Amino acid sequence: MNRKLGFSLGEMLVVVFILAIVGFIIFGGARGCSGQAQEQAEGEARAFCAKTGLAVTGAECMKFDSDNDGYISCTCFAQGQTPLAIECASGLFNSGCRLPKVPSVIRQSQ
Repeated sequence: MNRKLGFSLGEMLVVVFILAIVGFIIFGGARGCSGQAQEQAEGEARAFCAKTGLAVTGAECMKFDSDNDGYISCTCFAQGQTPLAIECASGLFNSGCRLPKVPSVIRQSQ
């Protein structure tokens, strides 16, 4: 009898590929709760606010993505202006900042 011992190269590649996907899902999702994500978001918030032409005095961001959309809530402070609420990217697939989404308001007829 001719027995085959071990694994073929194709089988090994499939296993490595599956482990890479699982690792990316696990560690990619944890990135939104790290200090690195907050630092990245604050840097993007400062750059976004500087483009407005106002005298920016600072930007602060939350430590995590509260609604799990890849954007961290930030506040931009400008001299003599009302603080501006924005959302800045914290993940691998998003970049830049945006104004926060406003939930739809349902009006009731009176």
